[in-house]
Amino acid sequence: MKKFLLAAAIATAAMTAPVAALANDLFGAIAYSGSTGSFGWSTGFSTRRAAEREALGNCADRANDCEVATYFKNACGSLAAGSNGGWGANWGDHMGEAERKAMKICNQNDSGCSVVVTKCADD
Repeated sequence: MKKFLLAAAIATAAMTAPVAALANDLFGAIAYSGSTGSFGWSTGFSTRRAAEREALGNCADRANDCEVATYFKNACGSLAAGSNGGWGANWGDHMGEAERKAMKICNQNDSGCSVVVTKCADD
């Protein structure tokens, strides 16, 4: 019985070990159009480039001057916009940190800032 339990434990470890080894970084991005206020985001991508491309594409459905506002890796990103066209975006280890950092940047550029969108890479 002990040999069976040991063999079962080894087999289970061998089956789960590759999953841990294959765990990849996750990227997300937020794109923004300052002229229209349109935005797009992406989460759960394996590369920064793919995340940015998806966010830009989602934003471009509504505006033609979208730019990547921020990207994030194994973290969260946030976009804040002001009442006079100013905005700020940043990332953080959790949603609250990302939002605080985006608001700080926005408030340096504009007044009446509020968070527009916050997403995490593993959403």
